[in-house]
Amino acid sequence: RACAPRELERFFFDRATVHARSGAGGTGAVAFRQRRPDGGRGGDGGAVVLECDVELNTPAHLRGRISVRAERGADADERRDGARGADAIVRVPPNCLVRDATTNTTLGELRFGGERLVVAVGGEGGRGNGEMAKKGDKPHATTPPGGTERASLLLSMTLVADVGLIGLPNAGKSTLLAAATQATPK
Repeated sequence: RACAPRELERFFFDRATVHARSGAGGTGAVAFRQRRPDGGRGGDGGAVVLECDVELNTPAHLRGRISVRAERGADADERRDGARGADAIVRVPPNCLVRDATTNTTLGELRFGGERLVVAVGGEGGRGNGEMAKKGDKPHATTPPGGTERASLLLSMTLVADVGLIGLPNAGKSTLLAAATQATPK
């Protein structure tokens, strides 16, 4: 049975473009406990992480997904610190080369299952007045939370191929291999 051109694309799809955005940090709080500054810290923003998954063999699952965004850190609630934002994890196949689309620099290559690469770091949470007062700053002051990072990524598969020589006995397979490479077959 002949495959339609659309069906063939999923077998030969070896590149993807992903726009990543990390989460911003949460804001710190201003609170007082018995006249002492006691405001909590804002939560850190989530990061965008690429993770190698050996069950994938192409980046075809990223075709319709062009942007990935991590969660923002939670704001502090008076004395309680804010929760950290969840990371956005993007699964990629083994032997995936990751490059920055704007500068064309190589960020890394994921070869084995479980390897991870952080492509956009989450923003830091803002400090509350409880932490600021410990450092000798103004008791009514807080620091602003950290912003987001953006990255445009080019994901491409690197070619990994094995070659086998098949032939009859005494046909010269070992001689051909020894002449073409520096191997010493027996």
